[in-house]
Amino acid sequence: MSSEPLAISDLPSAAGVELQHLPPSPPVRHDSLSVILFFFIIVLFSGTVCGVYLAQNYQVPNIMKLADTAMVMAKHIEEKYRKPANKRDDDGKNNA
Repeated sequence: MSSEPLAISDLPSAAGVELQHLPPSPPVRHDSLSVILFFFIIVLFSGTVCGVYLAQNYQVPNIMKLADTAMVMAKHIEEKYRKPANKRDDDGKNNA
């Protein structure tokens, strides 16, 4: 037995089918979408790590409580300054 590796052309063809040589693959091209996706993942990960660090070491306000307070204030302002609804009969005419 020889210690040299066998090439594909040295192998016998299976059931009479000849092996075809494939053309060389084109060089890898980094398109802009993959670069943008890579940087997005890096920014997302680093933002998460920084957010965890800040939340553990500093007194950060509760965002959900702040958002709930803002929603209550917005509903109050909406009810206070809302135009009165037009009262209509069943016929669709104004009562005024």
